[in-house]
Amino acid sequence: MPKPPIVIKNNSFKTAILLVKSLLLTAIGIWMTFYDTTGTIVTKVIGQLIIVITAGNSILTLFSLIRKRTILKITDKGIEYNSLLFNYGLIKWDYISNIATTGIINKSVVITINNPKDYIESNHISILKSQRNKTSLPIKIITNTLGYTSNQIYELIKEYNKHD
Repeated sequence: MPKPPIVIKNNSFKTAILLVKSLLLTAIGIWMTFYDTTGTIVTKVIGQLIIVITAGNSILTLFSLIRKRTILKITDKGIEYNSLLFNYGLIKWDYISNIATTGIINKSVVITINNPKDYIESNHISILKSQRNKTSLPIKIITNTLGYTSNQIYELIKEYNKHD
């Protein structure tokens, strides 16, 4: 009997907090660039960099907040991961050689794929085509805006993939 799939979507509260932080940093960058009368040219350049980076992040975070799609789906077939920018498609259990957590502050789950060529071709992922001749391919699942920690997602994946 197949197990019911585990579906994980963005946590709207965490995403909204990230949006507010990003908008605040954008406002600081705007102030440094246009309104700080004591600032030097270095301050203005730093302000412009802050604007570019955080405004782009704000747009992506807002887009993520509006779209209510599934980010991670764990099924009998494998793991479907749809990050904000890329759809990684179905990562079949047969392709996965290792699952681990990584990072100190912003922990994430890393899935190592042991046959990148088959995975990339079966999912038609053009952005990863340059990686198809490697012996393994790590895919990082970022958990900042999910309703679970990286350790919880790691445990869910490990538990789901246990052979009965």
